[in-house]
Amino acid sequence: MRAFASFVTGRRSKWLVLVAWVIAFAALMPLGSKLSDETEDDTASYLPESAESTEVVHILDREFSAGETTIGLIVYQDEEASTLPTSGRSSPTPTGSRPPATRFR
Repeated sequence: MRAFASFVTGRRSKWLVLVAWVIAFAALMPLGSKLSDETEDDTASYLPESAESTEVVHILDREFSAGETTIGLIVYQDEEASTLPTSGRSSPTPTGSRPPATRFR
């Protein structure tokens, strides 16, 4: 092992090792681009058919056939916002009760 380490870190041989890695990289780069064609890494490929995420993927594929989706952000204002504590957090609801319904505009 010591002989191998001294060869790899030698004065001139370290440049040979670097050139060998560059040649190997250049030779194997076309194979790396083909890898994405052979693999399936979408959500539906590894989840059960009955999973909600799989159903969403099927709906997105059906409804947005172009393949482009955008993440949306919904912002709303609560009409009773003045009743919140000053810390900005609402107080927890008592056990067994439901939180008040929020109306969207």
